[in-house]
Amino acid sequence: PPLPQWLAGICALLLGGFNEWTMRLPFAISGVVVVLLTVRLMTRLFDARIGSLSGVVQATTVYTVMYARLAESDMLLLVFVLGAITVFQEVETQFTTLTPSQLQRLRLAFWILLGLTNLAKGVAFGAVLIVFTCGGWILLRRDWQAVRRWWSPLGIFLGAAVAVAWPVAVVLHDP
Repeated sequence: PPLPQWLAGICALLLGGFNEWTMRLPFAISGVVVVLLTVRLMTRLFDARIGSLSGVVQATTVYTVMYARLAESDMLLLVFVLGAITVFQEVETQFTTLTPSQLQRLRLAFWILLGLTNLAKGVAFGAVLIVFTCGGWILLRRDWQAVRRWWSPLGIFLGAAVAVAWPVAVVLHDP
């Protein structure tokens, strides 16, 4: 998958060259974003105390500390998966207060994040994690209207376009 290399390359170009620091920076930033998303999600589901404690736990896990320091795609995948789940949860907990335009923006963000998982880790792996998690939420709550809330032809198209753009470009370039 190309996204880890693209981000490291962009970082190197912006910061003056290829070195250990510029190659690892996107993944370190991803680790910080994972901690912030954890705080936001757990605060939304529980309260600020649980959210803060969850952020501390996430920030100190071996996985987060190790993979946020390495130039590997796992932390990027986690950002996109956790980001999509956080967007999903935002909509599900605030649905009645969202305007139609807010709902549309959040749906688009969800589907694009789902598509970005392909660029971070490979075909369908991240998408399956997101769909099973969010689908499980819908099944457990038996909220069949949620399926309608998440139906967004434009969002699905954009997510699919992001997901397949690179594999299609590779096949077209080198059949």
